[in-house]
Amino acid sequence: MGGNIDSKVLSSILMRDLVRSGQVTTLGITMPDKPGQLQIISKICATNGANVLQVEHSRFAMDLSASLAKLNITVETQNSDHLNKIIEEIERNDLPVEIEGLI
Repeated sequence: MGGNIDSKVLSSILMRDLVRSGQVTTLGITMPDKPGQLQIISKICATNGANVLQVEHSRFAMDLSASLAKLNITVETQNSDHLNKIIEEIERNDLPVEIEGLI
């Protein structure tokens, strides 16, 4: 019994558990639309040992001024404390961070 578990359902369950435990999170970051901003974020992630899973960079969001861009970055961390450390470091660079909804 249980040998015919749908792999998509199993994958969804495992991913949701990673999100709940703070190991996979999508961060929404509003940043100036100028060269070097993405490098700041990627360096913080790399230095702190976070794995970047997905990046979406938008310069054309209607709710942003022309001088800003929105970055949605999905990262894999060890736990919620590790995630909070990364968020704090990003915010120390004057880049506001919001935790986005489930991925």
